Amino acid sequence: MIEVLEAVNLGKVTGIYSDMDGFGFVKPSDGSEDIFIAGSRKAEAETGDTVEVRIIKIGGRRREGVVEKIL
Repeated sequence: MIEVLEAVNLGKVTGIYSDMDGFGFVKPSDGSEDIFIAGSRKAEAETGDTVEVRIIKIGGRRREGVVEKIL
């Protein structure tokens, strides 16, 4: 299941990462809704880093993504 989910690409977003003790959120630079980042998908991102996120899920409570690059 995880391999299939990781392959999904619903777009990319740039924003600021905030760590929340085991998971995090990215506040997009375009002002759109925050993106949930599971702890296993944050790469080496730390609070305050500007990151590029690949969206892997839309729907439910909020979008979910994977940190692809720390800019």
